[in-house]
Amino acid sequence: MKKNRNFILTQLDEEENLFRKTLERGIKQFEKLIKEHAEYIATYYHLAHLYIDFGEDELAKSTFEKGIEVASKNNESLALRELQSAYDEFMM
Repeated sequence: MKKNRNFILTQLDEEENLFRKTLERGIKQFEKLIKEHAEYIATYYHLAHLYIDFGEDELAKSTFEKGIEVASKNNESLALRELQSAYDEFMM
């Protein structure tokens, strides 16, 4: 029984590491997209949520704020409302 438990715990650790690596890759891709296409507002929404999943709340907050700034500057009212709503929910 103990052998099975150790096997299961090892498998769970491996799954967690894989999940963490996947999040890291996703974050890097979205950070690259923001650098290359700063005006594409949807990127801010998705990157902020990845930061939340990764436990990086300050980065999530600043990403939402930057996306809100870009959406406002570009008069993207729908994107602005969506980002603001997600930001407000995050801040609760």
